[in-house]
Amino acid sequence: MKRSDRLTASLTEDGRCRLLVEAVTDYAIYMLDPEGNINSWNPGVQRFKGYTASEIMGENFSRFYTDEDQRSGRPRGR
Repeated sequence: MKRSDRLTASLTEDGRCRLLVEAVTDYAIYMLDPEGNINSWNPGVQRFKGYTASEIMGENFSRFYTDEDQRSGRPRGR
């Protein structure tokens, strides 16, 4: 994120929260929408899972389960 974008983001509570989450690299933090699709991906989860945000955003969290788990009904997403 560019310096000017960080400054703009810091002006709102939501923006400050986003900056905090993006600064965390030792913990995997991501958010899902109600259907289980990934809509937030921080550098920590990129480090642990190996996917960049552009590779994973919009994908369903079931992607993290093996083919066998998915065939057996795991995860039970919507």
